[in-house]
Amino acid sequence: MSVDAIFHSPSKTVLSCPEILKYVQDLVRAITLFAFKQLKKARTEDDNMVEWTEYDSWCQEAVRVMLQCVSNLSSGIIGSEDSDDSSGSLPIALCIRNFPTTIEHESLKKDGFSVPSVFLPCAVLRMVLARGALQQCLVADDTKKIASFAAEWEKSRTSVYSQLFGDRLHVHPDKITQRERYALDALLDGLIAFSEIYKEADEMMANDSPRFHACIDIADSICDTSRLLLVGCDRIAEDYLDVLHTVHEKIAEYCAAMKRNVTSVFTHPHLRRAKELLTILSLFFRRLTDTYKKGLSSFKRDRKQQKLASYFPSGTAH
Repeated sequence: MSVDAIFHSPSKTVLSCPEILKYVQDLVRAITLFAFKQLKKARTEDDNMVEWTEYDSWCQEAVRVMLQCVSNLSSGIIGSEDSDDSSGSLPIALCIRNFPTTIEHESLKKDGFSVPSVFLPCAVLRMVLARGALQQCLVADDTKKIASFAAEWEKSRTSVYSQLFGDRLHVHPDKITQRERYALDALLDGLIAFSEIYKEADEMMANDSPRFHACIDIADSICDTSRLLLVGCDRIAEDYLDVLHTVHEKIAEYCAAMKRNVTSVFTHPHLRRAKELLTILSLFFRRLTDTYKKGLSSFKRDRKQQKLASYFPSGTAH
């Protein structure tokens, strides 16, 4: 979905590029659904948590294989837009952006068209893939550092969970659905992603602008997955609106700070694209936090009226 130019350039074949991409996305959905059903069929315990734990393990192994296959990619051909992408990061970022997260249901139609809804197994796989890809990009494909960096990432998420939620998640752990758990994981992964990019931003902008651009794009995809998972989780809006405000406000600050530091946009096209994306993201998350503030001001008066769909626009940040 990314490396082959046929998906993103005028095609001389019978099928158009959008059709080819759609068929590949359908194949990804089918493979993911098959794997999920096989894991569900194989398990003996009647426990939904066990089912998703096994799927998490499958995702980790699938992502390891996928990233191994696309690691150490060479730069694009001379004259192409990624001819200076020596780390081969941009195709991976594009692959994640094209990764399917929704599925159409014929039973849900609007104006005669099927309405897409979030396909949780694919959304979870995209979240794990984006996280692994970003970790790989940040350590510049250094295999010796990836494992330790991934472990530090998990520690950071545990620490952020504790700081932001305290004991609130442990009061009624059985009432948190699996989708809500994944939504919160993706939410904090987005925060950690921009935090880690911010630490390495100056070095990447100076020495590897394509990798910097790819990292911003992948982090955006993580936040996009979080947004998709959060829509419909109204209880999170009711109980953790302050956390959503804090996380997205901090992401907006990271984006604005990095945007200010991006220079040489006329001589470095990747920096220009990264700056444009950071500008959009900083405004998008700033707008979200302003909406949260309005919700927080009336939050105590009427909790039941706080619906997450009102905080997340139907479109993405792009």
